[in-house]
Amino acid sequence: MSEDLLIKNGMIVTGDKRGTVIPRGYIIVNGPRIAEISEGEPKFTADTVIDAKGCVVIPGLITAHTHLYGILLRGASLNIKPPTDFAQVLQRVWWPVDEALSIEDAYASALSASADMLRNGSTLYADTYSGPNSIEGSLQEIARGTKEVGMRGIIAFEMTERNNP
Repeated sequence: MSEDLLIKNGMIVTGDKRGTVIPRGYIIVNGPRIAEISEGEPKFTADTVIDAKGCVVIPGLITAHTHLYGILLRGASLNIKPPTDFAQVLQRVWWPVDEALSIEDAYASALSASADMLRNGSTLYADTYSGPNSIEGSLQEIARGTKEVGMRGIIAFEMTERNNP
């Protein structure tokens, strides 16, 4: 019997109500569902096998608050007077970025940030998009980028009076 994915030899933290930890076990995945979690050696082959020896395998994490477009500034050199408080950070950094965002930026940031979160263990995020000049179609593009990476997301527009009395 061939399965889709086999993760073997890892310490498995199940996340169940009993707090079960399997010191050396395996996980069988069929499609989007976990079919089996057990200890010892698996009796199955799989299309994809991950040897998790020396690793801890945990349930997917949730990034409960993020702004995907923030990844667009990662490593950027900001030629501004350094902010001294959060209000200045908003005024000098984030609000100008918000206003410059395009639909293409929304999509690119969804691809990049989703891949980064997934690589670091998050499988679901909650994001508010803050691009007042790129509202039409932006959530669809964020959803498209998120799905292409294989991530799950909860997305919404940020509500603010900043651009509207």
